[in-house]
Amino acid sequence: MTHPVDLTAVVVSWNTREHLARSLAALEGAADGLRVETIVVDNGSSDGSQAMVAAKFPRVRLLQSASNLGFGGASNVGAAAGTGRAILLLNSDCELAPGALATLLGALDADATLGAVFARLVNADGTLQPSVHDALPTPWSQAGDVLFASSLKYALYRAPALKPALLRGTLRRHAAAHDVAWGGAACLLVRRKAFDAVEGFDERFFMYMEDVDLCARLGAAGFRLRYVPEAVAVHHWGASTARSPARMLRHAYLSRVAYFDKHFPGWGGGVAGALASLELAVRTVALGLGAWLTGSAALGARAEASAACRADLAAAPRARVPAATALAVAAALLVAAYAGTVIRIAADGGFIDFAHYYAFAIHVARGGDAFDPSAPARLNEELGLRSAGAPLKYPPLFYVAMRPWTWLPFRAAALAWLALGQVLLVVTAALVLRRRAAEPARLVAVLAVAALSQPLVETLHLGQANVVVLALLALGWRGARQGRPWGAALALGLAVHVKPQFGLPIAALWWIGQRAVAYRAAAVAAAGLAAGVAAVGPGAHVDWVRHALAMPASLHAWSLNVAPHAALHRLLDGGLGARAVEPVALATSLAILAAVAYAARGRPAPGTPAFDWAFGLAVAAVPLVAPFSEEHHLVVLLLPLALLVLAPDASPRASVALAAAAVLLGARYSLERFPALHAGLPSLLLTGKTAGAGLLAWLLARRLREATR
Repeated sequence: MTHPVDLTAVVVSWNTREHLARSLAALEGAADGLRVETIVVDNGSSDGSQAMVAAKFPRVRLLQSASNLGFGGASNVGAAAGTGRAILLLNSDCELAPGALATLLGALDADATLGAVFARLVNADGTLQPSVHDALPTPWSQAGDVLFASSLKYALYRAPALKPALLRGTLRRHAAAHDVAWGGAACLLVRRKAFDAVEGFDERFFMYMEDVDLCARLGAAGFRLRYVPEAVAVHHWGASTARSPARMLRHAYLSRVAYFDKHFPGWGGGVAGALASLELAVRTVALGLGAWLTGSAALGARAEASAACRADLAAAPRARVPAATALAVAAALLVAAYAGTVIRIAADGGFIDFAHYYAFAIHVARGGDAFDPSAPARLNEELGLRSAGAPLKYPPLFYVAMRPWTWLPFRAAALAWLALGQVLLVVTAALVLRRRAAEPARLVAVLAVAALSQPLVETLHLGQANVVVLALLALGWRGARQGRPWGAALALGLAVHVKPQFGLPIAALWWIGQRAVAYRAAAVAAAGLAAGVAAVGPGAHVDWVRHALAMPASLHAWSLNVAPHAALHRLLDGGLGARAVEPVALATSLAILAAVAYAARGRPAPGTPAFDWAFGLAVAAVPLVAPFSEEHHLVVLLLPLALLVLAPDASPRASVALAAAAVLLGARYSLERFPALHAGLPSLLLTGKTAGAGLLAWLLARRLREATR
């Protein structure tokens, strides 16, 4: 009687006889207690692998291919020849630890929604070999490789002294079982039903990216993928590929472009091809220069291989990005325009708000009274500055933190502050774009929103701290999104000490169920308060709270105050009186908060679009509920604006509304110089920025509602 087979182990080999022997021996040990059929698919080896298998492993079925089918093609042949309900895809340079197969099969059988499970891969010395990933790659994922990011990363990973520090997060993620987006197929157990449902490997990928493609299709078909660290396998990386490096280099790049061409139709292949071509050009020049300087024949051969690979890549068919030239020209013009703006600001910017930070940081460090009404004028005269002439406007800890800037002469400090702003903008962009498959047209749109943003220009010209808040909010959003509560809490807790109104996103995270982040952020904010009290004493904090609560009456209806609170005062003060309008303004703010809370009532999970919309809605609500908001405060709205612009599947109507919100918020216009518009019905013409913020909040609430249905 024939017993059913538990699993089919498929081992693909090409000229790896010694590794193959160790792999098959380990497989026999790992298969103890299971009914396993082992199939070796030989891709035309010439090193005697076939004879070794026949002599040492007579129970193994050997399928001989006359030519090299590639890993995916050979794996399909082996899988089709087997009958197991699960298929083990095993590299010939991979050695399973005892019990690993039973662990993998047990995990797969325990959950019918799983399509495949991955083992924990380790190097020969027992150290972790990172092998699973939480997100699928995008065409932009390869941008860092133009400057050798991957090469540097793996070189550092191979440094024993640096491994613990560099791999800390990776080690933590690989220590526990969890669902993943994809992993390498060096040791992968896949359910046959799932493998057949997606028709196995796509044989267009001769080598490389075939495992990513398989995982992407399994996920799209509704199968979960899980990493099981209790199952361990030693993987001797690249035993086959090292025998033909130039050929493998060619396949690596061609497969990369083919993958993105397939999964991001219409633009992915074009972007990936352009980045790969640029990367290969840089490699050719760098390796060629190294060969010339050192006389190394090996470097010279690698330079030639890179040049040949680039030529092959140029000849390979792929989709081109529609209107690529127009998009490139538009991006170049936007970058040039923004660079010109920054250069002009560096040359003649007022930096009057930064001058305020600078002067009061010195004043507070000297132990001066922060609310001495004569202090601004005296400090300006003493330091030769023109600063925003108001008493302490920020929490005291902010001025303590600004103290290092005063170690530089003012002009140098202001330029360094401007440069820091540019770095933080790049960091924010990187956080928003990380692992996001953004079409080139959408990226150019985001660039336009930022480069043409008048609130950003005003912030930079004044030397305001809004870019710092923007970066902290982006760090908080990304940390909460990725389940890193302390990273998110640190950023959000510090943001409160720059602009306290941005405690609202912390409250929003608590409301939507992210209480681990909210409580930690509150603790960070409290620790900052304690540090501030220790540095400048409790009196300054009590005075600051009194100052913040006692908002000068002149600001309630000030024409440059873009908050709804001010719009109501401008509209109604003449008829009802300022005192009567205050309860109306308060009720309006409470109604906006209630609407935000209602929209986010579904508690969206981190990592989902709904979570992005909920966090963005909390950010957009800040200038709508605060009693005082100036135009430059709206810089923080670049975060939810960018998230919406980059999000696919928006309806045409929503796209038009988003464009209108971006124009209203970012355009350069001001009617403040016309006194006739400062009160009554004509003052509604001053509410363009307010309307833009409201429209943005409505769009975020709408997307949140759609995502949680």
